Amino acid sequence: MICDRAANATIFMILSGLYPTFDYFFYGCFILDLGSHWFQFQTTALMKAESHKGKNKDENFIIDLYYNNKLFFSTIVIGAE
Repeated sequence: MICDRAANATIFMILSGLYPTFDYFFYGCFILDLGSHWFQFQTTALMKAESHKGKNKDENFIIDLYYNNKLFFSTIVIGAE
């Protein structure tokens, strides 16, 4: 997870340097990416869950859908790429 966040941060900072008119957009994407993963980690720890990957019944339905529905997961991943 740390390597993914570092790679995304690097990409966002490079893009903000290449396209300075959109730098605040890329900074926002970086903050959203880092913040959302930090909050996901914190809520998993607070709930004392074994995993953050849709295994907890009290979890948000979107997380459950993302990790447990192969079609939804594939659509989101391919769309992000």
